[in-house]
Amino acid sequence: MRIIGTGSALPSKVLTNAMLEQMVETNDEWITTRTGIRERRIIQSETMRELAVKASMLALDSASVYKGASDNEIRLNNNIYVENNLAARNTPCYTGDPCDTDATGFDNIRDDTAGDTDAPICDPSDVNATNRDALLDKIKLLICATVSNETRCPSLACYLQRDLGLPQNILAFDLNAACSGFIYSLICAQRLLNAGEYALIVGAETLSRFVDFTDRGTCILFGDAAGAIVAQKRESSNFAYATMAQGNDDVLYIDKYIHMQGQETFRFAVDTLTLKIKEVCESAGVAVDEIDLFVCHQANERILKASAKRLAVPFERFFLNISKYGNTSAASVPLVLDEAQQFGRLHAGDKVVLAGFGGGLTAGAIYMNW
Repeated sequence: MRIIGTGSALPSKVLTNAMLEQMVETNDEWITTRTGIRERRIIQSETMRELAVKASMLALDSASVYKGASDNEIRLNNNIYVENNLAARNTPCYTGDPCDTDATGFDNIRDDTAGDTDAPICDPSDVNATNRDALLDKIKLLICATVSNETRCPSLACYLQRDLGLPQNILAFDLNAACSGFIYSLICAQRLLNAGEYALIVGAETLSRFVDFTDRGTCILFGDAAGAIVAQKRESSNFAYATMAQGNDDVLYIDKYIHMQGQETFRFAVDTLTLKIKEVCESAGVAVDEIDLFVCHQANERILKASAKRLAVPFERFFLNISKYGNTSAASVPLVLDEAQQFGRLHAGDKVVLAGFGGGLTAGAIYMNW
């Protein structure tokens, strides 16, 4: 299994720690020290579906440069693509009035469009449209990892099939494994695809719709985002995984709001993350200290630091973006992958571990070569 394209999309609205100080009893130092989070993105006029479409199109554009190329040529071409399209990736997905107040009452949230209400959402005529269209017909599987789809039915995956123009004979479904959802989805793709076939895998969340902004224990944590990858099944590639599921509706769950027992969640996360990383490395036949990059769910910087210490690996091998986006649940790992690709942290042949943990309780880890 190889990831051959990445993409991500973010809401334009930024909710900083300083802004949260005006809403709940907290402060920037308290939040940053305990979580590593400085700001997060919050939807207002845009929708999760719009974010998912944009992230998917960028991933498809990125993957379209792979056609007929060797592995080394693929990496070079993708680096060129990323360099030429950073502006497109960083354009917020927003078309509403920047002065609008949404249902949560955020009337002064920073808008990274700087008041540009013409910021593009998902223009199908953008770069690489011809190559993208050729790749669309080759996608056999579409999985959307989410716990926050805006409709119970149709699924987000079915909406994306129509919005992206994917074939109707595709297998498309949503997957709910909370913050482990993207990991579960990539494992499903590896099991469902035949050699040479392609999958589009999306992680998209708008958890701000389920945040109680009077609860300082949870409102500081979560943000909205979408990330996507295109993957191709290759029998020759090294791919291993380890998973877990443990029914628990006490430590972490969602009804009208997100509920979480912080200390119990922290212990579960560190224990399970380190265990699954060790298991997947053993299954792949590599030592933990051989891993070039750990791409983990961004729930809390302290969780990742504690995990690195327990695994006895340098913390610098863990890619972090939690300070900018907070916990984006199923969107977290593909968002990290896209940024790691943009910033040159992924190279041909790198030994990479992807890992997630979350509500359910669920967890999973994947070993693969980049």
